Amino acid sequence: MGTLRSSSPWVEVCDLVRLPFDRGVCALVDGQQVALFRVAPNDELYAVSNYDPFSKAFVLSRGIVGSRGEVVKVTSPVYKNAFCLRTGASLDDANVRLRTYPIRVVGGRVQVAASRPHATARPPSRGDGALAGRTIAIAESREAHLLTRMLVEKGATVVGYPLVRIVDPPDPAPVEAFVRELCQGKLDALILFTGEGVRRLVGVAKRLGMEAEAIAALRSMWTATRGPKPARALRELGVLPTVPTEHPTTEGIIEALQMREWKATRVGVQLCGDAPNDRVTTFLVEAGAEAVSVAPYAYAPAADDDKIVQLIRSMASGTVDVAAFTCSVQIDRLFDAAKARGIDDTLRRGLRRTKIAAVGPVVATALRDRGCSVDIIPHRSFFMRSLLNEIVSTLTKKPVSVPRRSA
Repeated sequence: MGTLRSSSPWVEVCDLVRLPFDRGVCALVDGQQVALFRVAPNDELYAVSNYDPFSKAFVLSRGIVGSRGEVVKVTSPVYKNAFCLRTGASLDDANVRLRTYPIRVVGGRVQVAASRPHATARPPSRGDGALAGRTIAIAESREAHLLTRMLVEKGATVVGYPLVRIVDPPDPAPVEAFVRELCQGKLDALILFTGEGVRRLVGVAKRLGMEAEAIAALRSMWTATRGPKPARALRELGVLPTVPTEHPTTEGIIEALQMREWKATRVGVQLCGDAPNDRVTTFLVEAGAEAVSVAPYAYAPAADDDKIVQLIRSMASGTVDVAAFTCSVQIDRLFDAAKARGIDDTLRRGLRRTKIAAVGPVVATALRDRGCSVDIIPHRSFFMRSLLNEIVSTLTKKPVSVPRRSA
Protein backbone atom coordinates (compact mmCIF):
# COMPACT_ATOMS: atom_id res chain seq x y z
CA MET A 1 0.00 0.00 0.00
CA GLY A 2 1.28 3.48 -0.82
CA THR A 3 1.48 6.29 1.72
CA LEU A 4 1.19 10.08 1.58
CA ARG A 5 3.08 12.14 4.15
CA SER A 6 2.15 15.55 5.53
CA SER A 7 2.90 17.61 8.62
CA SER A 8 0.12 15.74 10.43
CA PRO A 9 1.03 12.76 12.64
CA TRP A 10 -1.39 10.75 10.49
CA VAL A 11 -0.31 9.01 7.30
CA GLU A 12 -2.84 8.37 4.54
CA VAL A 13 -2.48 4.78 3.40
CA CYS A 14 -5.23 3.90 0.94
CA ASP A 15 -8.95 4.05 0.20
CA LEU A 16 -11.00 2.02 2.65
CA VAL A 17 -12.44 -0.03 -0.20
CA ARG A 18 -8.93 -1.31 -0.95
CA LEU A 19 -8.82 -3.18 2.37
CA PRO A 20 -10.37 -6.64 2.00
CA PHE A 21 -12.36 -8.10 4.87
CA ASP A 22 -10.58 -10.58 7.16
CA ARG A 23 -7.27 -10.34 5.33
CA GLY A 24 -4.18 -8.25 5.98
CA VAL A 25 -2.23 -5.79 3.89
CA CYS A 26 1.12 -4.18 4.65
CA ALA A 27 1.88 -0.44 4.58
CA LEU A 28 5.05 1.52 5.26
CA VAL A 29 4.25 4.14 7.91
CA ASP A 30 7.05 6.48 8.94
CA GLY A 31 9.59 3.86 7.90
CA GLN A 32 7.83 1.05 9.82
CA GLN A 33 6.05 -1.93 8.30
CA VAL A 34 2.48 -1.95 9.60
CA ALA A 35 -0.06 -4.75 9.06
CA LEU A 36 -3.60 -3.45 8.50
CA PHE A 37 -6.72 -5.54 9.04
CA ARG A 38 -10.39 -4.90 8.29
CA VAL A 39 -12.48 -7.41 10.23
CA ALA A 40 -16.09 -8.45 9.58
CA PRO A 41 -18.90 -8.36 10.58
CA ASN A 42 -18.53 -5.03 12.43
CA ASP A 43 -16.07 -3.48 9.94
CA GLU A 44 -13.42 -2.95 12.62
CA LEU A 45 -9.95 -1.70 11.66
CA TYR A 46 -6.69 -2.73 13.34
CA ALA A 47 -3.07 -1.78 12.76
CA VAL A 48 -0.16 -3.68 14.30
CA SER A 49 3.52 -4.15 13.55
CA ASN A 50 4.08 -6.47 10.60
CA TYR A 51 7.05 -8.04 12.41
CA ASP A 52 6.54 -11.48 13.96
CA PRO A 53 8.92 -11.65 16.95
CA PHE A 54 8.84 -15.45 17.01
CA SER A 55 9.92 -16.10 13.40
CA LYS A 56 11.83 -12.79 13.18
CA ALA A 57 10.22 -12.01 9.82
CA PHE A 58 7.83 -9.40 8.44
CA VAL A 59 4.89 -11.70 7.75
CA LEU A 60 1.88 -10.83 9.93
CA SER A 61 -0.01 -9.09 7.12
CA ARG A 62 -0.16 -12.55 5.51
CA GLY A 63 -1.52 -14.14 8.70
CA ILE A 64 -4.92 -15.73 9.28
CA VAL A 65 -7.57 -13.56 10.94
CA GLY A 66 -9.87 -15.26 13.45
CA SER A 67 -11.03 -15.16 17.04
CA ARG A 68 -10.36 -16.90 20.35
CA GLY A 69 -13.40 -16.33 22.49
CA GLU A 70 -13.91 -12.54 22.50
CA VAL A 71 -10.38 -11.86 21.25
CA VAL A 72 -9.92 -10.89 17.60
CA LYS A 73 -6.58 -12.36 16.59
CA VAL A 74 -4.14 -12.85 13.76
CA THR A 75 -2.12 -16.05 13.47
CA SER A 76 1.36 -15.85 11.97
CA PRO A 77 1.85 -17.91 8.79
CA VAL A 78 5.25 -19.13 10.04
CA TYR A 79 5.08 -20.72 13.50
CA LYS A 80 1.32 -20.17 13.99
CA ASN A 81 1.74 -17.88 17.00
CA ALA A 82 -1.38 -15.77 17.60
CA PHE A 83 -1.66 -12.10 18.60
CA CYS A 84 -4.58 -10.00 19.80
CA LEU A 85 -5.28 -7.36 17.16
CA ARG A 86 -6.66 -4.88 19.72
CA THR A 87 -3.75 -4.93 22.16
CA GLY A 88 -0.92 -6.64 20.24
CA ALA A 89 -0.50 -9.13 23.10
CA SER A 90 0.80 -12.57 22.24
CA LEU A 91 -1.71 -15.30 23.05
CA ASP A 92 1.18 -17.75 23.49
CA ASP A 93 3.72 -15.80 25.56
CA ALA A 94 2.67 -13.16 28.11
CA ASN A 95 6.05 -11.43 27.77
CA VAL A 96 5.64 -10.69 24.04
CA ARG A 97 3.57 -7.88 22.60
CA LEU A 98 3.29 -6.29 19.16
CA ARG A 99 3.22 -2.57 18.72
CA THR A 100 -0.26 -1.30 17.85
CA TYR A 101 -1.01 1.86 15.87
CA PRO A 102 -3.98 4.24 16.01
CA ILE A 103 -6.03 3.88 12.83
CA ARG A 104 -9.00 5.83 11.49
CA VAL A 105 -10.97 6.61 8.32
CA VAL A 106 -11.33 10.21 7.10
CA GLY A 107 -13.26 10.92 3.92
CA GLY A 108 -13.09 7.29 2.90
CA ARG A 109 -9.29 7.22 3.29
CA VAL A 110 -7.53 4.99 5.82
CA GLN A 111 -5.04 6.84 8.03
CA VAL A 112 -2.49 5.43 10.48
CA ALA A 113 -0.71 7.44 13.18
CA ALA A 114 2.92 7.95 12.27
CA SER A 115 4.46 8.52 15.70
CA ARG A 116 7.78 6.81 16.34
CA PRO A 117 7.65 3.41 18.11
CA HIS A 118 8.38 3.03 21.80
CA ALA A 119 11.76 1.62 22.78
CA THR A 120 10.20 -1.74 23.62
CA ALA A 121 8.53 -2.03 20.23
CA ARG A 122 11.30 -1.15 17.81
CA PRO A 123 11.50 -2.93 14.46
CA PRO A 124 13.80 -5.93 14.36
CA SER A 125 17.40 -4.90 14.72
CA ARG A 126 20.24 -5.32 17.15
CA GLY A 127 21.79 -1.99 17.99
CA ASP A 128 25.28 -3.44 18.40
CA GLY A 129 25.35 -5.13 14.98
CA ALA A 130 27.43 -4.08 11.99
CA LEU A 131 24.26 -2.92 10.17
CA ALA A 132 22.65 -1.08 13.10
CA GLY A 133 20.68 1.91 11.86
CA ARG A 134 20.56 0.59 8.28
CA THR A 135 17.36 -0.26 6.40
CA ILE A 136 17.53 -3.07 3.85
CA ALA A 137 14.70 -3.77 1.40
CA ILE A 138 14.59 -7.33 0.11
CA ALA A 139 12.65 -8.50 -2.92
CA GLU A 140 13.14 -12.19 -2.13
CA SER A 141 10.13 -14.39 -1.37
CA ARG A 142 11.31 -18.00 -1.42
CA GLU A 143 14.20 -17.53 1.04
CA ALA A 144 12.96 -14.29 2.62
CA HIS A 145 13.00 -15.68 6.16
CA LEU A 146 16.62 -16.80 5.82
CA LEU A 147 17.86 -13.50 4.41
CA THR A 148 15.80 -11.50 6.92
CA ARG A 149 17.18 -13.47 9.87
CA MET A 150 20.79 -13.01 8.76
CA LEU A 151 20.33 -9.26 8.22
CA VAL A 152 18.53 -8.81 11.56
CA GLU A 153 21.35 -10.64 13.32
CA LYS A 154 23.67 -7.95 11.94
CA GLY A 155 21.44 -5.22 13.38
CA ALA A 156 19.63 -4.14 10.20
CA THR A 157 16.01 -3.11 9.90
CA VAL A 158 14.55 -5.27 7.14
CA VAL A 159 11.54 -4.41 5.01
CA GLY A 160 10.27 -7.15 2.74
CA TYR A 161 8.74 -6.55 -0.68
CA PRO A 162 8.43 -9.97 -2.36
CA LEU A 163 7.95 -9.07 -6.02
CA VAL A 164 7.40 -12.54 -7.47
CA ARG A 165 6.63 -16.02 -6.19
CA ILE A 166 7.26 -19.46 -7.60
CA VAL A 167 4.19 -21.43 -8.63
CA ASP A 168 3.44 -24.72 -10.35
CA PRO A 169 3.18 -24.59 -14.14
CA PRO A 170 -0.40 -24.07 -15.38
CA ASP A 171 -0.32 -27.42 -17.18
CA PRO A 172 1.62 -30.27 -15.51
CA ALA A 173 1.39 -32.58 -18.54
CA PRO A 174 4.47 -31.28 -20.44
CA VAL A 175 6.62 -31.56 -17.30
CA GLU A 176 5.40 -35.10 -16.64
CA ALA A 177 6.12 -36.06 -20.26
CA PHE A 178 9.63 -34.63 -19.96
CA VAL A 179 10.30 -36.57 -16.75
CA ARG A 180 9.12 -39.80 -18.37
CA GLU A 181 11.52 -39.25 -21.28
CA LEU A 182 14.32 -38.56 -18.80
CA CYS A 183 13.63 -41.79 -16.91
CA GLN A 184 13.34 -43.81 -20.12
CA GLY A 185 16.75 -42.69 -21.33
CA LYS A 186 15.42 -40.69 -24.26
CA LEU A 187 17.62 -37.68 -23.48
CA ASP A 188 21.37 -37.63 -24.12
CA ALA A 189 22.14 -34.62 -21.97
CA LEU A 190 20.47 -32.20 -19.60
CA ILE A 191 21.16 -28.52 -18.94
CA LEU A 192 20.05 -27.35 -15.50
CA PHE A 193 19.67 -23.63 -14.82
CA THR A 194 18.31 -23.55 -11.26
CA GLY A 195 18.28 -25.58 -8.07
CA GLU A 196 14.51 -25.05 -7.90
CA GLY A 197 14.18 -26.69 -11.30
CA VAL A 198 16.22 -29.73 -10.25
CA ARG A 199 14.13 -30.26 -7.12
CA ARG A 200 10.84 -29.84 -8.95
CA LEU A 201 11.77 -32.30 -11.70
CA VAL A 202 12.70 -34.90 -9.09
CA GLY A 203 9.51 -34.04 -7.19
CA VAL A 204 7.43 -34.77 -10.30
CA ALA A 205 9.31 -38.04 -10.78
CA LYS A 206 8.53 -38.98 -7.17
CA ARG A 207 4.84 -38.22 -7.70
CA LEU A 208 4.90 -40.46 -10.78
CA GLY A 209 6.60 -43.27 -8.83
CA MET A 210 9.80 -42.85 -10.88
CA GLU A 211 12.16 -41.11 -8.45
CA ALA A 212 14.78 -43.87 -8.46
CA GLU A 213 14.76 -43.97 -12.25
CA ALA A 214 15.14 -40.20 -12.47
CA ILE A 215 18.13 -40.12 -10.12
CA ALA A 216 19.74 -43.03 -11.97
CA ALA A 217 19.28 -41.17 -15.27
CA LEU A 218 20.86 -38.03 -13.84
CA ARG A 219 23.85 -40.07 -12.66
CA SER A 220 24.43 -41.66 -16.06
CA MET A 221 23.88 -38.73 -18.43
CA TRP A 222 25.90 -35.64 -19.36
CA THR A 223 24.77 -32.67 -17.28
CA ALA A 224 25.72 -29.01 -17.14
CA THR A 225 24.70 -26.72 -14.29
CA ARG A 226 24.53 -22.92 -14.39
CA GLY A 227 26.22 -21.86 -11.19
CA PRO A 228 26.34 -23.42 -7.72
CA LYS A 229 22.64 -23.79 -6.90
CA PRO A 230 21.66 -26.51 -9.41
CA ALA A 231 24.99 -28.22 -8.72
CA ARG A 232 24.17 -28.25 -5.02
CA ALA A 233 20.68 -29.62 -5.74
CA LEU A 234 22.26 -32.49 -7.70
CA ARG A 235 24.74 -33.21 -4.91
CA GLU A 236 21.80 -33.49 -2.50
CA LEU A 237 20.72 -36.43 -4.66
CA GLY A 238 24.20 -37.98 -4.67
CA VAL A 239 24.83 -36.83 -8.25
CA LEU A 240 27.79 -34.82 -9.51
CA PRO A 241 27.29 -32.59 -12.56
CA THR A 242 29.44 -33.45 -15.56
CA VAL A 243 30.24 -29.78 -16.13
CA PRO A 244 29.61 -27.26 -13.33
CA THR A 245 29.99 -24.05 -15.34
CA GLU A 246 32.64 -21.61 -14.18
CA HIS A 247 30.47 -18.60 -15.01
CA PRO A 248 26.85 -18.88 -13.73
CA THR A 249 25.34 -17.26 -16.82
CA THR A 250 23.88 -18.26 -20.18
CA GLU A 251 27.29 -17.47 -21.67
CA GLY A 252 28.85 -19.93 -19.21
CA ILE A 253 26.43 -22.65 -20.33
CA ILE A 254 27.23 -22.03 -24.00
CA GLU A 255 30.95 -22.22 -23.20
CA ALA A 256 30.34 -25.61 -21.57
CA LEU A 257 28.34 -26.83 -24.56
CA GLN A 258 31.26 -26.06 -26.87
CA MET A 259 33.27 -28.82 -25.18
CA ARG A 260 31.67 -31.63 -27.23
CA GLU A 261 29.77 -32.54 -30.40
CA TRP A 262 25.95 -32.40 -30.39
CA LYS A 263 24.99 -33.75 -33.80
CA ALA A 264 21.97 -36.13 -33.68
CA THR A 265 21.46 -35.78 -29.91
CA ARG A 266 18.44 -34.85 -27.79
CA VAL A 267 19.27 -32.32 -25.08
CA GLY A 268 16.93 -31.34 -22.26
CA VAL A 269 16.93 -27.68 -21.23
CA GLN A 270 15.44 -26.87 -17.84
CA LEU A 271 14.29 -23.28 -18.03
CA CYS A 272 14.44 -20.58 -15.40
CA GLY A 273 10.74 -20.00 -14.87
CA ASP A 274 8.69 -20.30 -18.04
CA ALA A 275 10.69 -17.90 -20.22
CA PRO A 276 12.38 -19.61 -23.20
CA ASN A 277 16.16 -19.48 -23.46
CA ASP A 278 16.54 -18.80 -27.17
CA ARG A 279 20.30 -18.42 -27.05
CA VAL A 280 20.91 -21.91 -25.69
CA THR A 281 18.30 -23.64 -27.85
CA THR A 282 19.56 -21.84 -30.97
CA PHE A 283 23.11 -22.94 -30.21
CA LEU A 284 21.98 -26.55 -29.82
CA VAL A 285 19.91 -26.56 -33.00
CA GLU A 286 22.75 -25.02 -35.01
CA ALA A 287 25.06 -27.70 -33.55
CA GLY A 288 22.74 -30.42 -34.89
CA ALA A 289 20.91 -31.29 -31.67
CA GLU A 290 17.23 -31.38 -30.80
CA ALA A 291 16.54 -29.09 -27.85
CA VAL A 292 13.74 -30.24 -25.54
CA SER A 293 12.80 -27.46 -23.13
CA VAL A 294 10.88 -27.90 -19.89
CA ALA A 295 9.49 -25.36 -17.42
CA PRO A 296 8.95 -27.17 -14.09
CA TYR A 297 7.78 -23.96 -12.41
CA ALA A 298 6.59 -20.46 -13.24
CA TYR A 299 6.73 -17.01 -11.70
CA ALA A 300 3.67 -15.07 -10.57
CA PRO A 301 3.30 -11.64 -8.95
CA ALA A 302 3.72 -11.80 -5.17
CA ALA A 303 2.53 -8.27 -4.44
CA ASP A 304 0.02 -5.90 -5.98
CA ASP A 305 1.21 -2.73 -7.69
CA ASP A 306 0.38 -0.60 -4.63
CA LYS A 307 2.99 -2.37 -2.54
CA ILE A 308 5.60 -2.07 -5.28
CA VAL A 309 4.84 1.66 -5.55
CA GLN A 310 5.47 1.84 -1.81
CA LEU A 311 8.93 0.31 -2.31
CA ILE A 312 9.73 2.69 -5.16
CA ARG A 313 8.73 5.76 -3.15
CA SER A 314 10.70 4.59 -0.12
CA MET A 315 13.80 4.24 -2.28
CA ALA A 316 13.27 7.64 -3.90
CA SER A 317 12.80 9.32 -0.51
CA GLY A 318 16.10 7.94 0.80
CA THR A 319 14.63 5.83 3.61
CA VAL A 320 16.19 2.62 2.20
CA ASP A 321 19.96 2.10 2.36
CA VAL A 322 20.13 -1.06 0.24
CA ALA A 323 17.67 -2.80 -2.08
CA ALA A 324 18.63 -6.46 -2.57
CA PHE A 325 17.53 -8.46 -5.61
CA THR A 326 17.94 -12.22 -5.97
CA CYS A 327 16.22 -13.03 -9.27
CA SER A 328 16.14 -11.28 -12.65
CA VAL A 329 12.36 -11.70 -12.84
CA GLN A 330 12.10 -9.37 -9.83
CA ILE A 331 13.65 -6.61 -11.93
CA ASP A 332 11.08 -7.10 -14.71
CA ARG A 333 8.23 -6.98 -12.20
CA LEU A 334 9.58 -3.80 -10.59
CA PHE A 335 9.91 -1.93 -13.89
CA ASP A 336 6.59 -3.21 -15.24
CA ALA A 337 4.75 -1.95 -12.15
CA ALA A 338 6.48 1.43 -12.36
CA LYS A 339 5.54 1.77 -16.02
CA ALA A 340 1.91 0.81 -15.33
CA ARG A 341 1.68 3.55 -12.68
CA GLY A 342 3.60 6.14 -14.69
CA ILE A 343 6.39 6.51 -12.12
CA ASP A 344 9.36 5.36 -14.21
CA ASP A 345 11.31 8.51 -13.31
CA THR A 346 10.62 7.97 -9.61
CA LEU A 347 11.92 4.41 -9.86
CA ARG A 348 15.12 5.50 -11.60
CA ARG A 349 15.64 8.24 -9.04
CA GLY A 350 15.20 5.67 -6.26
CA LEU A 351 17.63 3.25 -7.90
CA ARG A 352 20.23 6.02 -8.17
CA ARG A 353 19.72 7.07 -4.55
CA THR A 354 19.78 3.54 -3.09
CA LYS A 355 22.67 1.09 -3.07
CA ILE A 356 21.66 -1.86 -5.25
CA ALA A 357 22.68 -5.41 -4.34
CA ALA A 358 22.51 -8.39 -6.69
CA VAL A 359 23.00 -11.98 -5.58
CA GLY A 360 24.92 -12.91 -8.74
CA PRO A 361 25.88 -11.97 -12.30
CA VAL A 362 22.54 -12.92 -13.89
CA VAL A 363 20.66 -10.47 -11.65
CA ALA A 364 23.40 -7.88 -12.08
CA THR A 365 23.13 -8.15 -15.87
CA ALA A 366 19.34 -7.71 -15.71
CA LEU A 367 19.85 -4.52 -13.69
CA ARG A 368 22.56 -3.15 -15.96
CA ASP A 369 20.46 -3.89 -19.03
CA ARG A 370 17.93 -1.49 -17.50
CA GLY A 371 20.60 1.17 -17.07
CA CYS A 372 21.08 0.59 -13.32
CA SER A 373 24.34 0.58 -11.43
CA VAL A 374 25.06 -2.44 -9.23
CA ASP A 375 26.89 -1.48 -6.05
CA ILE A 376 27.02 -4.83 -4.25
CA ILE A 377 27.58 -8.31 -5.70
CA PRO A 378 29.39 -11.39 -4.33
CA HIS A 379 32.66 -12.15 -6.09
CA ARG A 380 32.44 -15.93 -6.27
CA SER A 381 29.87 -17.81 -4.22
CA PHE A 382 26.39 -16.64 -5.20
CA PHE A 383 24.38 -17.53 -2.12
CA MET A 384 22.46 -15.52 0.49
CA ARG A 385 25.33 -15.67 2.98
CA SER A 386 27.74 -14.24 0.41
CA LEU A 387 25.27 -11.48 -0.43
CA LEU A 388 24.96 -10.64 3.27
CA ASN A 389 28.74 -10.47 3.66
CA GLU A 390 29.05 -8.09 0.72
CA ILE A 391 26.29 -5.84 2.08
CA VAL A 392 28.05 -5.66 5.44
CA SER A 393 31.42 -5.02 3.81
CA THR A 394 30.04 -2.20 1.62
CA LEU A 395 28.07 -0.42 4.34
CA THR A 396 30.83 -0.61 6.94
CA LYS A 397 33.68 0.36 4.63
CA LYS A 398 35.30 3.57 5.75
CA PRO A 399 35.91 6.18 3.07
CA VAL A 400 39.52 6.54 2.06
CA SER A 401 40.90 9.89 3.13
CA VAL A 402 43.31 11.60 0.76
CA PRO A 403 46.02 13.53 2.63
CA ARG A 404 46.38 17.15 1.69
CA ARG A 405 49.56 18.20 -0.02
CA SER A 406 51.45 20.93 1.68
CA ALA A 407 51.84 24.11 -0.28
